[in-house]
Amino acid sequence: MSSNKLIVVPLALLAVVTATGCMRFYPGTYIADPAAWAAVEVSELGFSARMPGRPVIERGDQEAADGAPMTVVAAIATTYEMAFGFRVVEDRAGFAGHPMTDGAFVDLATGNTGGAQSTGPAPYVVQGHREIDGHGFPAEEAQLLDESTGIVTRIRIYRGKTRYYAAYVVHQSADGERLAPVADAYFASLRMDPSDAPSPVGSGHLDPAGWRYIYPPEAAFAAYIPGEARHESGNVTIGDERHPVNLYQVTDHETSFAVYEIRTGDRASSEVLGELVESVAPSGTIERDTRNVSCQGFAGREVRFTATDMTTRSRFFLTEGRIYEVRVVGPTASPVIDAPADRFFDSFRIL
Repeated sequence: MSSNKLIVVPLALLAVVTATGCMRFYPGTYIADPAAWAAVEVSELGFSARMPGRPVIERGDQEAADGAPMTVVAAIATTYEMAFGFRVVEDRAGFAGHPMTDGAFVDLATGNTGGAQSTGPAPYVVQGHREIDGHGFPAEEAQLLDESTGIVTRIRIYRGKTRYYAAYVVHQSADGERLAPVADAYFASLRMDPSDAPSPVGSGHLDPAGWRYIYPPEAAFAAYIPGEARHESGNVTIGDERHPVNLYQVTDHETSFAVYEIRTGDRASSEVLGELVESVAPSGTIERDTRNVSCQGFAGREVRFTATDMTTRSRFFLTEGRIYEVRVVGPTASPVIDAPADRFFDSFRIL
């Protein structure tokens, strides 16, 4: 498979109309409404996307510069005004020490985006390059302009532990603003295997304007958290026994958002939960509210405590061999303990 075959799409390709199976178009375009697009699954590489029409899918193998084998799956779907594509590459040994030759995609992923470069037969110029929220994956986006044709390629890269996932759209530069909502709908449909996401290694600083998803594979949950979560592991004493725990947390000088993943081993989770709830409230704490909650069918309990001027809200969920505690601590008078805390709690998912 040519490494650059699906990166720059010639203008003639954009004139191809593929059957969409639906006469309902997105307003102002000749592209089927994204709500009617079909899911395209690459189950062997844990990836899916929604695309219009009937995409052409290619599977094959490719060698890294040092000869390491890589699996490649690429797809493209074309409409009268736009082309949509993706490329998923798996290096089973992991990407460390395995340089790849993959044109614009690897240039973008490695940050080599300065000035004009060459991708196949057509030169392009990088118009914009930025980091984006990758839902647990390091991710970035670039927009590339082919000055000779006026065609723009907008690319997003997501880097996993053993795979990179690249998705792109292609259209005439003059149509960029009009087609942007369609491109955004395509990018929003992308789904990557959460177990391939690197574990959070952020600063741990709470950032109210910087909400992002984390998918720590070792702890099997997903959550939307305000900042770059810091990961710590250790042990916690519950009752008379110590249990392994993974902690994912963002904090500032008085507020914290955290998820604790506690391994209960052979002990009954319900027994450990009772002791854990008892240990949350320090001396002098006033219990304000306790109620039953659930998450995807898993039984849970929310407990809210106030001590002096600080309030703690915790939700506990039981699974086989584990307890998850989702916790927010903040000043009692602060709005962070209500709406932002609800947003954090409502985002939590057990994988």
